[in-house]
Amino acid sequence: MSQTENKQKSRPGLNMRRLRAGNTMTFNDVFTAGGPVQSVASLLRGLDTRIEAARESDGLVMCFTVHMRHMTLTSGGEEIDSPSQAKLAEAVGERLAGLDNGIVSVAGRVNQIAGFADGFRRKGEAETIGNNILSTLRQPFDIDGRMHHFESRIGISILEEDTPSSNQLLSSSLLALAETDTSTPFLRYNARVQKRYDQQLALGHDLAQALDDRVLEVEYQPVLGLRERKLVGIEAFVRWNHPERGMIPPGQLVRLAEKTDTIYAIGQHVLTGSMEAARSWSEAGVFNGVTLWVNFAPSEILHHDFRDLIKTQVDRSHAVSVGIDLLEGAAISERQVSETIRAIALDDVRSAIDNFDGDFSLLTRSQQLPFDTLKLSHRLVSTIEPESDGRRIAELAIDLAHRRSIEVVAVGVESKEQLRILEEIGVDAVQGNLLSKPLPADQIVPLLEIGTWIDGAKS
Repeated sequence: MSQTENKQKSRPGLNMRRLRAGNTMTFNDVFTAGGPVQSVASLLRGLDTRIEAARESDGLVMCFTVHMRHMTLTSGGEEIDSPSQAKLAEAVGERLAGLDNGIVSVAGRVNQIAGFADGFRRKGEAETIGNNILSTLRQPFDIDGRMHHFESRIGISILEEDTPSSNQLLSSSLLALAETDTSTPFLRYNARVQKRYDQQLALGHDLAQALDDRVLEVEYQPVLGLRERKLVGIEAFVRWNHPERGMIPPGQLVRLAEKTDTIYAIGQHVLTGSMEAARSWSEAGVFNGVTLWVNFAPSEILHHDFRDLIKTQVDRSHAVSVGIDLLEGAAISERQVSETIRAIALDDVRSAIDNFDGDFSLLTRSQQLPFDTLKLSHRLVSTIEPESDGRRIAELAIDLAHRRSIEVVAVGVESKEQLRILEEIGVDAVQGNLLSKPLPADQIVPLLEIGTWIDGAKS
Protein backbone atom coordinates (compact mmCIF):
# COMPACT_ATOMS: atom_id res chain seq x y z
CA MET A 1 0.00 0.00 0.00
CA SER A 2 1.33 3.41 -0.91
CA GLN A 3 1.86 6.25 1.51
CA THR A 4 -0.89 8.19 -0.27
CA GLU A 5 -3.34 5.35 0.28
CA ASN A 6 -2.31 5.15 3.93
CA LYS A 7 -2.85 8.86 4.44
CA GLN A 8 -6.29 8.70 2.84
CA LYS A 9 -7.44 6.06 5.30
CA SER A 10 -9.47 7.30 8.22
CA ARG A 11 -10.47 5.43 11.30
CA PRO A 12 -11.82 6.26 14.74
CA GLY A 13 -9.26 6.91 17.39
CA LEU A 14 -8.43 8.98 20.42
CA ASN A 15 -9.60 12.44 21.17
CA MET A 16 -7.04 15.05 22.02
CA ARG A 17 -5.41 14.01 25.29
CA ARG A 18 -3.82 16.07 28.02
CA LEU A 19 -0.66 14.26 28.96
CA ARG A 20 0.90 16.58 31.47
CA ALA A 21 -0.59 18.71 34.18
CA GLY A 22 -0.77 22.42 33.52
CA ASN A 23 -1.47 21.86 29.79
CA THR A 24 2.25 22.19 29.01
CA MET A 25 2.00 19.44 26.42
CA THR A 26 -0.84 18.04 24.34
CA PHE A 27 -0.95 15.12 21.97
CA ASN A 28 -3.14 15.35 18.89
CA ASP A 29 -3.85 11.89 17.50
CA VAL A 30 -4.11 11.80 13.72
CA PHE A 31 -7.08 9.43 13.77
CA THR A 32 -9.66 11.78 15.25
CA ALA A 33 -13.16 11.99 13.87
CA GLY A 34 -12.13 14.99 11.79
CA GLY A 35 -9.29 13.14 10.05
CA PRO A 36 -5.60 13.87 9.70
CA VAL A 37 -5.91 17.36 8.20
CA GLN A 38 -7.54 18.70 11.36
CA SER A 39 -4.81 17.29 13.54
CA VAL A 40 -1.96 18.74 11.49
CA ALA A 41 -3.86 21.99 11.04
CA SER A 42 -4.22 22.23 14.81
CA LEU A 43 -0.47 21.79 15.23
CA LEU A 44 0.24 24.46 12.64
CA ARG A 45 -2.12 26.93 14.32
CA GLY A 46 -0.34 26.39 17.62
CA LEU A 47 3.01 26.72 15.88
CA ASP A 48 2.00 30.04 14.32
CA THR A 49 1.08 31.36 17.77
CA ARG A 50 4.44 30.28 19.20
CA ILE A 51 6.33 31.80 16.29
CA GLU A 52 4.61 35.15 16.87
CA ALA A 53 5.42 35.02 20.59
CA ALA A 54 9.02 34.03 19.92
CA ARG A 55 9.54 36.98 17.58
CA GLU A 56 8.36 39.34 20.29
CA SER A 57 10.59 37.80 22.97
CA ASP A 58 13.66 37.05 20.82
CA GLY A 59 13.15 33.38 21.64
CA LEU A 60 13.44 30.32 19.39
CA VAL A 61 11.02 27.69 18.20
CA MET A 62 12.02 24.25 16.94
CA CYS A 63 9.91 22.05 14.67
CA PHE A 64 10.68 18.35 14.31
CA THR A 65 9.51 15.45 12.18
CA VAL A 66 10.26 11.85 13.11
CA HIS A 67 9.84 8.77 10.95
CA MET A 68 9.39 5.51 12.85
CA ARG A 69 9.74 2.15 11.18
CA HIS A 70 8.54 -1.01 12.90
CA MET A 71 11.35 -3.53 13.26
CA THR A 72 9.76 -6.43 15.18
CA LEU A 73 8.72 -9.60 13.35
CA THR A 74 8.61 -12.40 15.88
CA SER A 75 8.61 -13.06 19.60
CA GLY A 76 8.91 -16.67 20.67
CA GLY A 77 8.22 -17.79 17.11
CA GLU A 78 4.96 -15.83 16.82
CA GLU A 79 4.54 -13.07 14.26
CA ILE A 80 3.72 -9.61 15.58
CA ASP A 81 1.92 -7.05 13.47
CA SER A 82 2.69 -3.37 13.82
CA PRO A 83 0.53 -1.77 16.52
CA SER A 84 -2.45 0.23 15.38
CA GLN A 85 -1.61 3.80 14.49
CA ALA A 86 -3.90 5.11 17.24
CA LYS A 87 -2.11 3.05 19.89
CA LEU A 88 1.30 3.93 18.52
CA ALA A 89 0.41 7.63 18.51
CA GLU A 90 -0.77 7.38 22.11
CA ALA A 91 2.41 5.56 23.17
CA VAL A 92 4.63 8.10 21.43
CA GLY A 93 2.75 10.98 23.01
CA GLU A 94 3.14 9.50 26.49
CA ARG A 95 6.84 8.83 25.87
CA LEU A 96 7.52 12.39 24.73
CA ALA A 97 5.45 13.79 27.59
CA GLY A 98 8.07 12.37 29.93
CA LEU A 99 10.78 14.49 28.34
CA ASP A 100 11.22 17.71 30.27
CA ASN A 101 12.58 19.62 27.32
CA GLY A 102 10.07 22.18 26.22
CA ILE A 103 7.95 20.13 23.80
CA VAL A 104 4.54 21.73 23.67
CA SER A 105 2.64 19.92 20.93
CA VAL A 106 2.86 16.71 18.92
CA ALA A 107 0.78 15.39 16.03
CA GLY A 108 0.92 11.82 14.74
CA ARG A 109 0.57 10.87 11.09
CA VAL A 110 0.88 7.18 10.17
CA ASN A 111 4.45 6.36 11.33
CA GLN A 112 5.48 9.99 11.06
CA ILE A 113 5.37 12.23 14.11
CA ALA A 114 5.57 16.02 13.91
CA GLY A 115 5.81 18.52 16.72
CA PHE A 116 7.46 21.67 18.02
CA ALA A 117 9.16 23.00 21.10
CA ASP A 118 9.99 26.47 22.40
CA GLY A 119 11.24 28.21 25.52
CA PHE A 120 14.95 28.21 24.64
CA ARG A 121 17.33 30.79 23.18
CA ARG A 122 20.26 28.83 21.75
CA LYS A 123 20.22 26.59 18.69
CA GLY A 124 22.37 24.08 20.50
CA GLU A 125 19.50 23.49 22.93
CA ALA A 126 17.21 22.63 20.01
CA GLU A 127 19.68 20.04 18.77
CA THR A 128 19.82 18.56 22.28
CA ILE A 129 16.03 18.27 22.27
CA GLY A 130 16.15 16.57 18.87
CA ASN A 131 18.73 14.04 20.05
CA ASN A 132 16.69 13.37 23.21
CA ILE A 133 13.58 12.70 21.12
CA LEU A 134 15.49 10.32 18.87
CA SER A 135 17.01 8.45 21.82
CA THR A 136 13.73 7.99 23.67
CA LEU A 137 11.83 6.76 20.59
CA ARG A 138 14.48 4.12 19.97
CA GLN A 139 13.68 2.45 23.28
CA PRO A 140 11.21 -0.49 22.98
CA PHE A 141 7.49 0.29 23.33
CA ASP A 142 5.26 -1.96 25.43
CA ILE A 143 1.94 -1.90 23.57
CA ASP A 144 -0.76 -4.36 24.66
CA GLY A 145 1.83 -6.43 26.49
CA ARG A 146 4.17 -6.85 23.52
CA MET A 147 7.53 -5.18 23.03
CA HIS A 148 7.81 -3.28 19.76
CA HIS A 149 11.06 -1.91 18.38
CA PHE A 150 11.33 0.98 15.93
CA GLU A 151 14.08 2.43 13.79
CA SER A 152 13.69 6.20 14.12
CA ARG A 153 15.10 9.13 12.18
CA ILE A 154 14.51 12.83 12.87
CA GLY A 155 14.76 16.09 11.02
CA ILE A 156 14.51 19.43 12.82
CA SER A 157 14.26 23.05 11.79
CA ILE A 158 14.77 26.17 13.90
CA LEU A 159 12.99 29.49 13.54
CA GLU A 160 15.01 32.01 11.55
CA GLU A 161 14.37 35.70 10.88
CA ASP A 162 13.24 34.94 7.34
CA THR A 163 10.97 31.99 8.24
CA PRO A 164 7.57 33.21 7.00
CA SER A 165 5.19 30.73 8.61
CA SER A 166 4.57 27.46 10.42
CA ASN A 167 4.18 25.72 7.07
CA GLN A 168 7.69 26.75 6.10
CA LEU A 169 9.13 25.60 9.43
CA LEU A 170 7.39 22.23 9.20
CA SER A 171 8.37 21.67 5.57
CA SER A 172 12.00 22.49 6.42
CA SER A 173 11.99 19.77 9.08
CA LEU A 174 10.60 17.38 6.47
CA LEU A 175 13.41 18.25 4.07
CA ALA A 176 15.93 17.55 6.81
CA LEU A 177 14.22 14.23 7.56
CA ALA A 178 14.36 13.27 3.88
CA GLU A 179 18.15 13.66 3.93
CA THR A 180 18.63 11.36 6.92
CA ASP A 181 19.63 7.73 6.60
CA THR A 182 20.78 4.83 8.78
CA SER A 183 24.24 6.33 9.25
CA THR A 184 22.92 9.89 9.80
CA PRO A 185 19.59 9.53 11.62
CA PHE A 186 19.55 13.14 12.92
CA LEU A 187 19.78 16.25 10.77
CA ARG A 188 19.03 19.93 11.24
CA TYR A 189 17.76 21.94 8.30
CA ASN A 190 20.20 24.51 6.92
CA ALA A 191 21.30 25.97 3.60
CA ARG A 192 23.26 22.81 2.75
CA VAL A 193 20.18 20.65 3.23
CA GLN A 194 18.18 22.95 0.96
CA LYS A 195 20.94 22.87 -1.66
CA ARG A 196 21.07 19.07 -1.56
CA TYR A 197 17.30 18.93 -1.89
CA ASP A 198 17.35 21.24 -4.91
CA GLN A 199 20.08 19.14 -6.50
CA GLN A 200 18.20 15.93 -5.81
CA LEU A 201 15.05 17.44 -7.28
CA ALA A 202 16.86 18.35 -10.49
CA LEU A 203 18.57 14.96 -10.61
CA GLY A 204 15.19 13.29 -10.07
CA HIS A 205 13.82 15.01 -13.16
CA ASP A 206 16.86 13.82 -15.11
CA LEU A 207 16.33 10.25 -13.86
CA ALA A 208 12.70 10.22 -14.96
CA GLN A 209 13.79 11.49 -18.39
CA ALA A 210 16.55 8.87 -18.60
CA LEU A 211 13.97 6.20 -17.86
CA ASP A 212 11.66 7.53 -20.56
CA ASP A 213 14.55 7.68 -23.03
CA ARG A 214 15.63 4.13 -22.07
CA VAL A 215 19.23 5.14 -21.49
CA LEU A 216 19.55 3.30 -18.18
CA GLU A 217 21.89 0.36 -18.72
CA VAL A 218 22.01 -3.08 -17.13
CA GLU A 219 25.32 -4.74 -16.29
CA TYR A 220 26.00 -8.19 -14.89
CA GLN A 221 28.45 -9.59 -12.37
CA PRO A 222 29.20 -13.32 -12.11
CA VAL A 223 28.76 -15.26 -8.87
CA LEU A 224 31.24 -18.13 -8.58
CA GLY A 225 30.67 -21.26 -6.53
CA LEU A 226 33.66 -22.26 -4.42
CA ARG A 227 32.83 -25.93 -4.11
CA GLU A 228 32.79 -26.84 -7.81
CA ARG A 229 34.70 -23.81 -9.09
CA LYS A 230 31.78 -23.06 -11.39
CA LEU A 231 29.76 -19.99 -12.25
CA VAL A 232 26.48 -20.37 -10.33
CA GLY A 233 24.87 -16.96 -10.66
CA ILE A 234 24.69 -13.63 -12.45
CA GLU A 235 23.59 -10.48 -10.60
CA ALA A 236 22.01 -7.66 -12.61
CA PHE A 237 22.81 -4.04 -11.75
CA VAL A 238 21.27 -0.87 -13.12
CA ARG A 239 23.73 1.77 -14.32
CA TRP A 240 23.10 5.42 -15.13
CA ASN A 241 25.75 7.46 -16.87
CA HIS A 242 24.52 11.02 -16.37
CA PRO A 243 25.58 13.31 -19.26
CA GLU A 244 27.02 15.92 -16.86
CA ARG A 245 27.63 14.12 -13.55
CA GLY A 246 29.04 10.91 -14.97
CA MET A 247 28.29 7.48 -13.49
CA ILE A 248 25.83 7.75 -10.59
CA PRO A 249 26.75 5.32 -7.76
CA PRO A 250 24.22 2.46 -7.41
CA GLY A 251 23.28 3.32 -3.82
CA GLN A 252 22.60 6.95 -4.71
CA LEU A 253 20.58 5.86 -7.73
CA VAL A 254 18.34 3.59 -5.63
CA ARG A 255 17.77 6.27 -2.96
CA LEU A 256 16.95 8.83 -5.64
CA ALA A 257 14.58 6.44 -7.38
CA GLU A 258 12.73 5.78 -4.12
CA LYS A 259 12.39 9.48 -3.36
CA THR A 260 11.10 10.25 -6.87
CA ASP A 261 8.75 7.25 -7.11
CA THR A 262 10.58 5.87 -10.15
CA ILE A 263 11.90 2.82 -8.29
CA TYR A 264 9.22 0.39 -9.49
CA ALA A 265 9.51 1.48 -13.12
CA ILE A 266 13.30 1.06 -12.92
CA GLY A 267 12.82 -2.40 -11.40
CA GLN A 268 10.57 -3.35 -14.31
CA HIS A 269 13.18 -2.05 -16.76
CA VAL A 270 15.99 -4.05 -15.14
CA LEU A 271 13.94 -7.25 -14.76
CA THR A 272 12.68 -7.15 -18.34
CA GLY A 273 16.10 -6.40 -19.82
CA SER A 274 17.97 -8.96 -17.73
CA MET A 275 15.39 -11.68 -18.40
CA GLU A 276 15.71 -11.03 -22.14
CA ALA A 277 19.48 -11.43 -21.82
CA ALA A 278 19.10 -14.60 -19.74
CA ARG A 279 16.70 -16.09 -22.28
CA SER A 280 19.22 -15.49 -25.04
CA TRP A 281 21.98 -17.09 -22.93
CA SER A 282 19.72 -20.04 -22.19
CA GLU A 283 18.80 -20.51 -25.86
CA ALA A 284 22.52 -20.47 -26.66
CA GLY A 285 23.00 -23.29 -24.17
CA VAL A 286 25.36 -21.40 -21.84
CA PHE A 287 23.02 -20.62 -18.93
CA ASN A 288 22.47 -24.05 -17.43
CA GLY A 289 22.47 -24.27 -13.62
CA VAL A 290 22.93 -20.49 -13.26
CA THR A 291 20.58 -18.18 -11.33
CA LEU A 292 19.81 -14.65 -12.49
CA TRP A 293 19.68 -12.36 -9.45
CA VAL A 294 17.78 -9.06 -9.70
CA ASN A 295 17.78 -6.41 -6.94
CA PHE A 296 14.53 -5.05 -5.58
CA ALA A 297 13.80 -2.55 -2.83
CA PRO A 298 11.07 -3.33 -0.26
CA SER A 299 8.84 -0.63 -1.76
CA GLU A 300 8.92 -2.49 -5.08
CA ILE A 301 8.05 -5.82 -3.49
CA LEU A 302 5.06 -4.18 -1.79
CA HIS A 303 3.73 -2.91 -5.12
CA HIS A 304 0.38 -4.52 -5.92
CA ASP A 305 1.59 -5.72 -9.35
CA PHE A 306 4.91 -7.15 -8.18
CA ARG A 307 3.99 -10.84 -8.07
CA ASP A 308 2.29 -10.61 -11.47
CA LEU A 309 5.38 -8.90 -12.87
CA ILE A 310 7.64 -11.70 -11.64
CA LYS A 311 5.25 -14.49 -12.64
CA THR A 312 4.89 -13.15 -16.17
CA GLN A 313 8.65 -13.16 -16.67
CA VAL A 314 9.07 -16.60 -15.10
CA ASP A 315 6.29 -18.07 -17.25
CA ARG A 316 7.99 -16.71 -20.36
CA SER A 317 11.35 -18.17 -19.35
CA HIS A 318 10.89 -21.61 -17.80
CA ALA A 319 14.54 -22.47 -18.40
CA VAL A 320 15.83 -19.45 -16.46
CA SER A 321 16.30 -19.70 -12.70
CA VAL A 322 15.40 -16.36 -11.10
CA GLY A 323 16.36 -14.93 -7.71
CA ILE A 324 15.09 -11.81 -5.93
CA ASP A 325 17.76 -9.85 -4.08
CA LEU A 326 16.15 -7.84 -1.26
CA LEU A 327 18.16 -4.63 -1.10
CA GLU A 328 17.31 -3.81 2.51
CA GLY A 329 17.55 -6.90 4.68
CA ALA A 330 15.91 -5.35 7.73
CA ALA A 331 12.73 -4.73 5.73
CA ILE A 332 12.13 -8.49 5.62
CA SER A 333 10.60 -7.90 9.06
CA GLU A 334 7.69 -6.20 7.33
CA ARG A 335 5.05 -8.89 7.18
CA GLN A 336 3.78 -7.97 3.71
CA VAL A 337 7.29 -8.25 2.28
CA SER A 338 7.71 -11.70 3.82
CA GLU A 339 4.33 -12.86 2.56
CA THR A 340 5.03 -11.63 -0.97
CA ILE A 341 8.40 -13.38 -1.15
CA ARG A 342 6.83 -16.53 0.26
CA ALA A 343 4.16 -16.33 -2.46
CA ILE A 344 6.61 -15.90 -5.35
CA ALA A 345 8.61 -18.85 -3.99
CA LEU A 346 5.64 -20.95 -5.15
CA ASP A 347 6.56 -19.83 -8.66
CA ASP A 348 10.07 -21.30 -8.19
CA VAL A 349 11.66 -17.90 -7.55
CA ARG A 350 14.61 -17.84 -5.15
CA SER A 351 15.20 -15.03 -2.65
CA ALA A 352 18.22 -13.57 -0.91
CA ILE A 353 18.90 -11.14 1.91
CA ASP A 354 21.44 -8.67 0.59
CA ASN A 355 23.98 -6.54 2.45
CA PHE A 356 24.18 -8.63 5.64
CA ASP A 357 26.28 -6.76 8.21
CA GLY A 358 25.68 -8.82 11.34
CA ASP A 359 21.93 -8.62 12.10
CA PHE A 360 21.69 -12.17 13.48
CA SER A 361 17.99 -11.78 14.24
CA LEU A 362 17.42 -12.37 10.52
CA LEU A 363 19.02 -15.79 10.83
CA THR A 364 17.45 -16.76 14.15
CA ARG A 365 14.05 -16.00 12.58
CA SER A 366 14.80 -17.86 9.36
CA GLN A 367 12.04 -20.43 9.91
CA GLN A 368 9.54 -17.60 9.48
CA LEU A 369 11.49 -15.82 6.75
CA PRO A 370 11.30 -17.14 3.19
CA PHE A 371 14.86 -16.76 1.89
CA ASP A 372 17.41 -19.35 0.79
CA THR A 373 20.52 -17.19 0.29
CA LEU A 374 22.41 -14.75 2.51
CA LYS A 375 24.80 -12.21 0.99
CA LEU A 376 27.58 -10.90 3.21
CA SER A 377 28.00 -7.17 2.60
CA HIS A 378 30.97 -5.55 0.92
CA ARG A 379 31.63 -3.71 4.20
CA LEU A 380 31.73 -6.92 6.23
CA VAL A 381 33.89 -8.72 3.67
CA SER A 382 36.35 -5.82 3.68
CA THR A 383 36.96 -6.38 7.43
CA ILE A 384 37.70 -10.09 7.13
CA GLU A 385 41.30 -10.76 8.15
CA PRO A 386 42.90 -13.81 9.84
CA GLU A 387 42.06 -12.79 13.45
CA SER A 388 39.53 -10.02 12.92
CA ASP A 389 36.07 -9.40 14.36
CA GLY A 390 34.84 -9.40 10.76
CA ARG A 391 35.99 -13.00 10.36
CA ARG A 392 34.31 -14.07 13.59
CA ILE A 393 31.02 -12.42 12.57
CA ALA A 394 31.18 -14.06 9.15
CA GLU A 395 31.96 -17.49 10.68
CA LEU A 396 28.96 -17.26 13.01
CA ALA A 397 26.68 -16.12 10.18
CA ILE A 398 27.84 -18.98 7.95
CA ASP A 399 27.33 -21.55 10.71
CA LEU A 400 23.80 -20.32 11.49
CA ALA A 401 22.91 -20.10 7.79
CA HIS A 402 24.16 -23.60 6.96
CA ARG A 403 22.25 -25.07 9.91
CA ARG A 404 19.13 -23.71 8.19
CA SER A 405 20.13 -24.84 4.67
CA ILE A 406 20.79 -21.25 3.60
CA GLU A 407 23.57 -20.62 1.09
CA VAL A 408 26.07 -17.85 1.82
CA VAL A 409 27.54 -15.55 -0.83
CA ALA A 410 30.33 -13.07 -0.08
CA VAL A 411 30.02 -9.82 -2.03
CA GLY A 412 32.78 -7.35 -2.85
CA VAL A 413 35.74 -9.71 -2.83
CA GLU A 414 38.77 -7.59 -3.73
CA SER A 415 41.84 -9.62 -2.73
CA LYS A 416 43.19 -13.15 -2.91
CA GLU A 417 43.66 -13.14 0.87
CA GLN A 418 39.94 -12.39 1.38
CA LEU A 419 39.13 -15.17 -1.07
CA ARG A 420 41.36 -17.64 0.77
CA ILE A 421 39.80 -16.86 4.16
CA LEU A 422 36.25 -16.94 2.78
CA GLU A 423 36.85 -20.38 1.34
CA GLU A 424 38.44 -21.49 4.61
CA ILE A 425 35.44 -20.45 6.70
CA GLY A 426 32.91 -22.12 4.41
CA VAL A 427 31.37 -19.47 2.14
CA ASP A 428 29.46 -21.15 -0.70
CA ALA A 429 30.01 -18.56 -3.43
CA VAL A 430 31.73 -15.23 -4.05
CA GLN A 431 31.46 -12.20 -6.28
CA GLY A 432 33.55 -9.05 -6.60
CA ASN A 433 36.03 -7.18 -8.74
CA LEU A 434 38.78 -9.71 -8.01
CA LEU A 435 36.76 -12.17 -10.08
CA SER A 436 35.07 -9.82 -12.51
CA LYS A 437 33.63 -6.33 -12.44
CA PRO A 438 30.02 -5.87 -13.67
CA LEU A 439 29.96 -6.24 -17.46
CA PRO A 440 27.56 -5.59 -20.35
CA ALA A 441 25.48 -8.57 -21.46
CA ASP A 442 27.60 -9.40 -24.51
CA GLN A 443 30.78 -9.54 -22.41
CA ILE A 444 29.20 -12.02 -20.00
CA VAL A 445 28.78 -14.64 -22.73
CA PRO A 446 32.47 -15.72 -22.79
CA LEU A 447 32.39 -16.22 -19.00
CA LEU A 448 29.26 -18.32 -19.32
CA GLU A 449 30.86 -20.36 -22.08
CA ILE A 450 33.92 -21.05 -19.94
CA GLY A 451 31.74 -21.63 -16.89
CA THR A 452 34.68 -22.33 -14.59
CA TRP A 453 37.23 -20.45 -12.53
CA ILE A 454 38.54 -17.09 -13.72
CA ASP A 455 42.33 -16.82 -14.01
CA GLY A 456 42.56 -13.63 -11.95
CA ALA A 457 41.09 -15.42 -8.95
CA LYS A 458 43.48 -18.34 -8.88
CA SER A 459 45.62 -18.60 -5.77
